[in-house]
Amino acid sequence: MEPCEKSSRVEPLPFCQGSLQQKWQQIIHPIGEAISQMPVLSDNHQSFIKRIHEEIYWLSKETQKLAEKQESTEAEMEKASCETVSLVQEAQTVKEQILNHQHQLEKAKMLLLNKEKKLIEKRDELAAKEQKMSQKNAEILNCIDMFSEILGIEIRRLQGERLQFVFHNIDAKDLKRTFGFTWYFTVEGGLEVLDVHPRLPVMPVLMEKLKETKNFRLFFLGVRKAFQASL
Repeated sequence: MEPCEKSSRVEPLPFCQGSLQQKWQQIIHPIGEAISQMPVLSDNHQSFIKRIHEEIYWLSKETQKLAEKQESTEAEMEKASCETVSLVQEAQTVKEQILNHQHQLEKAKMLLLNKEKKLIEKRDELAAKEQKMSQKNAEILNCIDMFSEILGIEIRRLQGERLQFVFHNIDAKDLKRTFGFTWYFTVEGGLEVLDVHPRLPVMPVLMEKLKETKNFRLFFLGVRKAFQASL
């Protein structure tokens, strides 16, 4: 008689498949059927069988409870896993927002530093120009002081490095009446005249001659004559 060949594949037992409750039913069901088919036994045997039935019933209930608990645990684990993924995604979003805010903050900081640098440069430039205008005013005052008394000119310093020139003794009928104008140096270094009283149409011509000749004595003589001619 030839020996039986052993199969290389091991078939899984029936009670190893399906859920825990299904596995338990696969074990208990055949036993229950076998017991139900047994002939009437003695009282002792019947008590024993009854006890077995009760044990089987209790084990069946416990198995059902364990299966339900397992399903509940798996559901909670799945829910916790989803919540963890959601929290990780939310944390990643917050991290990206923080990095973006930091980038914007650095950008704003650089812009602020550049503006501050430009403001300092502009302030220094204005200070240098104001100093230059002050020096020009001082030079003009030194030139005018030599003949201001002769021409009857009073010089007043106003805010913003402006100079006001007030002429006296022009109107013979009213020696207290004053005539005058104000001038100042622009940022570009030019000389501008304003607040001429009374108005002199010839003032632009006199200013052009002053820019050409740089002769302040001749300029103030021309202005005085123009005021006298306006009477």
